[in-house]
Amino acid sequence: MQQLYLGLMAATAIVLLLGLLSRPLKRYGLAAPFLALLGGVLLGPQMLGLLQPDGWGRTQLLLEKAAQLSLAIGLMSVALRLPAGYIPQHWRSLAVLVGLALPLMCLSAALPLYWLFDLSPLLALLIGAVVCPTDPIVATSVVTGEIAERDLDEPLRNLISAESGLNDGLALPLVMLPLLLLGLSPLEAGRQWLVTVVLWEIGGAVLFGLLLGLLAGRLLRLAERMRFIEQPSFMSYTVALSLLALAGAELLHTDG
Repeated sequence: MQQLYLGLMAATAIVLLLGLLSRPLKRYGLAAPFLALLGGVLLGPQMLGLLQPDGWGRTQLLLEKAAQLSLAIGLMSVALRLPAGYIPQHWRSLAVLVGLALPLMCLSAALPLYWLFDLSPLLALLIGAVVCPTDPIVATSVVTGEIAERDLDEPLRNLISAESGLNDGLALPLVMLPLLLLGLSPLEAGRQWLVTVVLWEIGGAVLFGLLLGLLAGRLLRLAERMRFIEQPSFMSYTVALSLLALAGAELLHTDG
């Protein structure tokens, strides 16, 4: 457990330091998530050896859940940054980016892997699908701050934010199709992909998110109208809502 607390201490210390230096970092075009990654590598077992993830217990599970929680809160921050009703108003642009550009990015990442490293087509497609989504937390460092507001128009910043938030979940079919084809017959893989992944894990998660969002929004408006909620509680409300959405979707066995 001591190693786990050391890891937690190191991660939070890096986040605090980068938060204190956020303005000069953006002024020089330095992405905080990338610097945090470099800090982890520096402290990790291959360099200074101060952090030893093997001593954390079930390392893979811990890292997976930490990534899920970070993404849940990061995606909520993206949603709060967008104007109200943005996705219904700009669904055509987003459909092109997610439905056309995302698969093309997957192919553009898979082809060099196939040619240069002599991988099988399915394995190259799987790796391409894993790396092609634009991370919303990394995208935040591109679309916020003085430089972004000066050099990028607001519609473009909003479009990048919305697409980066959507593609994390909607890239799942691109990941699962080659993964299923690697272990199952084409007919069984296609059936599981369509029914389990597309209809239930994606469709069910979208439906659950819509219903939860509508309910949370109505309750928030009611609390405001009756003056039950104060301004400082908005932050805790949105953080709790993001974690509630993640936990509820996972319990329903959809894509959290």
